[in-house]
Amino acid sequence: MFFWAVATFALSLSSCTFLFAPLPAKTVESPSVQHVPYTGTFTYTVDPGASAHDVYFVFTNPSTITDASTEPTVNTNTIIVDGRSLPSPVAQPLYNKDSVPTTLTDRIAEFNRNPRAYIRKQAMVGPQADLMYLSPAQNDIANITTADIVTDYDSNWNPVSVPATCRLVVGPVTFADGRTRALSIWVEDSEWGAGTNQIQLSMIQALANKFLQCPESQSDIYHWDTAAVGEPWGSTTGSQYASQVISWDSNNTITIFLGKLNTSYNTGSVTVGYFWSKDNFTVTAMTGSNQRIMFYIDSYLYSYIDRGETVWAPTNYWPDTVFSTLAHEFQHMIQFYQKQVIRNTLTGMDTWINEMCSMIMEDLVADKLGVEGPRGLKNTDGSAGSAGITDGRFPSFNLYSYLGLVQKTTFNLADYSTAYAFGSWLARNYGGAGLLKKIVQCPETNETAIINAVASAETGRPTESMTRLLEKWAAAVLLSDTESAPAGYCYNTGGWMTSISGGISYKLGSIDVFNYSPSLTVFTNIGSVPSSTFTHSSNIYYEAATSLSAPRSWALTIPEGIVMSVVLK
Repeated sequence: MFFWAVATFALSLSSCTFLFAPLPAKTVESPSVQHVPYTGTFTYTVDPGASAHDVYFVFTNPSTITDASTEPTVNTNTIIVDGRSLPSPVAQPLYNKDSVPTTLTDRIAEFNRNPRAYIRKQAMVGPQADLMYLSPAQNDIANITTADIVTDYDSNWNPVSVPATCRLVVGPVTFADGRTRALSIWVEDSEWGAGTNQIQLSMIQALANKFLQCPESQSDIYHWDTAAVGEPWGSTTGSQYASQVISWDSNNTITIFLGKLNTSYNTGSVTVGYFWSKDNFTVTAMTGSNQRIMFYIDSYLYSYIDRGETVWAPTNYWPDTVFSTLAHEFQHMIQFYQKQVIRNTLTGMDTWINEMCSMIMEDLVADKLGVEGPRGLKNTDGSAGSAGITDGRFPSFNLYSYLGLVQKTTFNLADYSTAYAFGSWLARNYGGAGLLKKIVQCPETNETAIINAVASAETGRPTESMTRLLEKWAAAVLLSDTESAPAGYCYNTGGWMTSISGGISYKLGSIDVFNYSPSLTVFTNIGSVPSSTFTHSSNIYYEAATSLSAPRSWALTIPEGIVMSVVLK
């Protein structure tokens, strides 16, 4: 057996409330976690018992505040382990309510989060006969119906549109429960044809088959997403936006537009697709609305032949990515209706949580879609794979493991990886699809939605907090290479983990963070520790000892407001 011991230095110890009691003592063969309820300067001793163990310290800055007047008091302090400084904590950047999102993706994210800040602020332009909003979805006819689709705005918020044609209509499909749904796919005119990287009929037929099948089948994205989190549109009676949003057309149509969404495909990250809730509003409320329940997919990427492929096929890399994106963006569409229209929330979910939900959705349906998904493993493989995985979100998470989780302003590529790493742990420990439904179908729009959903899954356990979740998640990351992690700390069972929602069963594969390349960023006492800030809602991983076989003590200085966890494995 091993034990933990903490001996404090006189006059230098301040203490905080226990987050929860240490786990019961385990045999030395079992991984163990303790969340240390101390700050200040003290010594910490570990006796590993009869077997050698690796020892990790995790330091967590749990602050998620956005008001500079309540910044933590640890800004100028450092965390010191055996005299070596780790990155110093700083407060979360203050959200500037007067800032203007500069990129298209930032504008979309901020509009979806808070449409009331934008509607009725644009100058109403006179009707133009060729704009899409004048053509109801139930009238779409393949290769006949044409319109200009508004895809963006200029610097003065004047709509920017491109000419497009409806190329495929599916349905209306009658479901077994009496509902009817339809799908129309539009393609930017310049992107339709038989040339290189142009969209052809077989490509949109493959897209339609993934999203909505006719006759009805439960083997499509429409059924999988809606069974998990609800419908994308419906009654608006009693909604705060009742007089400003559109009614669904008589066929209850979802529209997918394929066009060039990126100005460059050569460097940096690219946008695969998006949902923009502007189109759910009437053109009177929001100039530039297409008055459709719709989302957008990049046509160039969908048709692109990459990674040694010689001909386009729906199993290629980019089609697979687009299919996963459909499930991702559909969650955004559904969440807008479920929260802001049905539950009348003043704003939508914080962007980082909304994106996390969409990546959990991708994770839940990856095996059904036949794609790798954000886990980066074959859809038929429920195991955690083997060393050297470079696909999925975890390689980026590993590289930037010290970044903050809670992002209130911008949201970049690395933030997606951090949010997925957290969300994938939540889903594998607290109910899978059922957890996702609780987060989406509730009136909360910040971390409270997550905390409440997790708490409802923890029968007989202490009340949850974001601090506790950040600590448990960090420990789970370190324990992901074992299939015997304690309850609540599990990424990896060696196989599939199942959940059921809306009568549909979902599977989540196991994850071993240490199987991904590059490896997890862990600070050590060998060499210099990078000088950087310790940001809000982040974890710093510190390797205190490898193969520790005898008792050892560490001198620690932890600022007030920072919490520490210890993992032995």
